[in-house]
Formats: sequence, C-alpha cells, structure tokens
Amino acid sequence: MTNENHKIKSIYNYILDHNSEDSDFWSMGGGSNEIQKKLNTFLDEDWSNLKTEIVKWDNDYIDIILVSITFGFDGMFVPCLHERLIPNAGNFLLDMFIFLDNFDQKYEIAFNSFFINTSNSNKISELKLMKNWMIENGFNKKEWLNLNINPLKNIIEAINKTST
Repeated sequence: MTNENHKIKSIYNYILDHNSEDSDFWSMGGGSNEIQKKLNTFLDEDWSNLKTEIVKWDNDYIDIILVSITFGFDGMFVPCLHERLIPNAGNFLLDMFIFLDNFDQKYEIAFNSFFINTSNSNKISELKLMKNWMIENGFNKKEWLNLNINPLKNIIEAINKTST
C-alpha cells in the first residue's frame, strides 16, 4: 500500500483484517456496510486517489470494493452509502470498468449496471464502451433481456439520459 491517503489506507486495512472472514461476512453486508461507511467520508480527491491505488491491489480486494459499493442498492438489504455519494460511486465503477482488465470484475460491474444508471453518470463515451462490451459478451441474449435486472437495458437508459 503506497498511497498516503488515510481514508484509502483505512479501507485497505479493513479488508486486509477481515479478508479471511467467511463469505457471509461480505455477502450479508457486515463487511460491505463497513466499507460503505468508510466511503461516506470520501471527497472527490479521495475517489480519484482510490482509482489510482486500487489497480495495485490484489484481485480479491478489488472484488470486495466492487461488491461493497453496490451492496444493498438492489433492495435485498439496506445500504449505508449516503445518497449524495451515488454519483461519485457510479462514476468510480464506470472508470473501474474501463481501467480493469479482469473479465470477472468487468462482469461484476456490468451485472450491477443498475447502480451506474442510478448514479446519472454523464460519461457518455465510457457508457457506450460498456454497452459495446456487454453486447460483445452476451448481455443482449434473451436470457439477460428477460431478467428484471436487465443490465444492458440499464446502460442503454443511462446513455439515453445523458444524450437528452
């Protein structure tokens, strides 16, 4: 961990200290809620620093951040991330989608595209890149299009909101 930002160090150390917890710790919200609470203190520069730093982290740590940001926004649990930070978090996920090379991480972000749509991101070129990647990777298949979550539909809606 080379970043001097104490907020990012706090998240990194929290993941480091709890990474060996059972999967319910993260999937049921204990860990994800704590990550969201830490993100609630972020300013614009912290989000920017996190984008620079996270690419140096272990893939498991990156996965935890990606899942934690969207935790609860699907209605299954109650999120702790403040509503005012949704635009920052949505743009962060979109930037991570562009910067990360890991297919599973891109897939995770694409699957949770409802969050990016909710964030009202205005990054039209990034949204279009994400849409094209989703089409290239089968999100336009009938199985996906018939789901309530329909990730491709969410990105198309995000693009349309930006275009109007």
